[in-house]
Amino acid sequence: SILKGKDITNLEWKQPESAMTLEDRPAIDNIDLSQPGFNFDFDAISMGGRNLFISVGLPSSFLIFYQVKDAKGMLFHSTAPEYAGTAMNGLKSGSTLDQARKALGEPGKVIATGQGVLLQYPAVQTVLRFDRNNQLTGWMTYQETF
Repeated sequence: SILKGKDITNLEWKQPESAMTLEDRPAIDNIDLSQPGFNFDFDAISMGGRNLFISVGLPSSFLIFYQVKDAKGMLFHSTAPEYAGTAMNGLKSGSTLDQARKALGEPGKVIATGQGVLLQYPAVQTVLRFDRNNQLTGWMTYQETF
């Protein structure tokens, strides 16, 4: 672990400086989760206290709703591999990790995965997915539901 032997009791989480807002969040398949009128009746699909997972396939993306018992749910909208649109600031599938950092600044979190790396940009509620070659393979937007 990179923290081995370091005192982590007083670490502070610092948000990156960013001028981006939710208005900059990319629409996927012309759907922007923050647009007026985009709303699901989540109460109508409640499962009586069980964990709930719903996935809806769209032309080149997926909407995923996940809720853990007695908690707010999360709505994710993810590009599919064949998605041909662009993300923020001209980024598209095949853009490099360095291009993304130059276009968007430093992410709030970097998460290593078995397939590559994820960059999370909390200000725009967007996660970019990169493969092992640091090529952008897709992205997802998200929001907490009530």
